[in-house]
Amino acid sequence: MSTRSRRVMGRGTVCRRPNGSWAGEITVDGKRSTAYARTQAECVAKLQALQASVAGGLPAVDQHGTVAAYLAGWLETKRPKLRPSTMAR
Repeated sequence: MSTRSRRVMGRGTVCRRPNGSWAGEITVDGKRSTAYARTQAECVAKLQALQASVAGGLPAVDQHGTVAAYLAGWLETKRPKLRPSTMAR
């Protein structure tokens, strides 16, 4: 049985797994991301790092996505800075 700790709204969920490690889950941009760590403090730090990277403009990591989907999204973010001929290629 896992033990859940109460956290501030929007900071994710951190719980202990049956094997003794910790799992943290957070929803970023509508996608659920999971972080695993040996200690609760490490798990919370990983979740905070994920939130900080998304706040800094990096896309949320989707572990089940394809490279093609990632590159298509990246290209759309770069579209304003590229010439039309570059986008056509």
